[in-house]
Amino acid sequence: MPKGSEGKVVVIAKKIHRILYGIFVSSYLLPTAFVLSIPAFSGSELIAKDKMIKPVTLDESSPKEVLRSKIFQGTKSVRLCQQMSREKDKPWVPDDSALSALIEKISSALKSEDAKSLVPLFHKRLKISENAVKTEFRALVSIVGAPFDVSVFRLWALNSPDGSAKAISCAKDELSVYPLYGYPLQFAIWLQVQGQSELARIFIALVPDESGKWVIGAYKTNQWTHHGKDYSAWIDEARKKIKADAKFGMYVDLDIASKLLLPQGFLDFDFLKTVRGAREEVLTTEYFERQIKETLQEQTKDLPVVYISTLLVPSGSGILLRMKTTKELPAGELRKRCESLAKTLFVKPWAESLSGLRCSLVFPSEKPDQEGVLGGLLISRTEISENK
Repeated sequence: MPKGSEGKVVVIAKKIHRILYGIFVSSYLLPTAFVLSIPAFSGSELIAKDKMIKPVTLDESSPKEVLRSKIFQGTKSVRLCQQMSREKDKPWVPDDSALSALIEKISSALKSEDAKSLVPLFHKRLKISENAVKTEFRALVSIVGAPFDVSVFRLWALNSPDGSAKAISCAKDELSVYPLYGYPLQFAIWLQVQGQSELARIFIALVPDESGKWVIGAYKTNQWTHHGKDYSAWIDEARKKIKADAKFGMYVDLDIASKLLLPQGFLDFDFLKTVRGAREEVLTTEYFERQIKETLQEQTKDLPVVYISTLLVPSGSGILLRMKTTKELPAGELRKRCESLAKTLFVKPWAESLSGLRCSLVFPSEKPDQEGVLGGLLISRTEISENK
């Protein structure tokens, strides 16, 4: 360990320790197993834009307003999130049997991958097709593996008196939920999907349609764990590297943890800022990127690196490189170049925790932070070792 760095490492250790054993982490620790190879955070959604679903205005005597009064009592004028709970074998919302029945129908349709039964549960204005739902099921299976089990992890009642879509804090869960525009009362379900290889979460917004019937207004699937670890387990991996002062590896682990907590369109985790703060104390993103670029600069003169990111790969964590090109490279040539870059990177002591390198090409007219039309390929550490 470099002289004088002990104090800094101790500070980092204490911060990561606080993160790992904080209230939020302990309440969400869900270890599982996982195999997947994707260049970005995994998620998909079926959702209407703000004005595609017409806002509903209800009078004080309507059933939904009566229900809102019962749930929020004297706080109807305040934007609030109420975590709902239920007794065993009792409905989720005793005062609204139709809502409780809808929740059961959704869970049942997902468990059986029954697209035909799920489609009618969406708001008609969304115009969700059976094929779209089947595509969603395939995406879910690719994340968690089939067969899978579905359970209600959280149910929130959201009170938005003015119908605003601004985030509402759910303090108990240390996160914020974004309601759909135009509904004083709506519900948000967070489903937990446990498959054979992974865990995912599905966010579903339930809103009343023009007739007052509860329907699905938004639906989004997100990956929750990677390679057997949820975000808190990745933080634990970073904590284990403190004594060795393996800052590069710590940065990668904390960045993977932050990816699993990325804003998901409807949920913002209060904890994300803390994880990112700890990551930047370990190593700044600027330094992380510069270290990789300088290591590979001789091999990338004709294909300059324009984007670097951590990556979820089948056997753990990796690096994504996007390089600028003016022409398409034959697949064989790109593989040869990527293997050479991987060999240079993987022999570095500070990169020993990396399991793969993905090389992608983008044209000058394309955005560096998005996958280009030329795509790319992944080289695993195992492939490099086997080809020695």
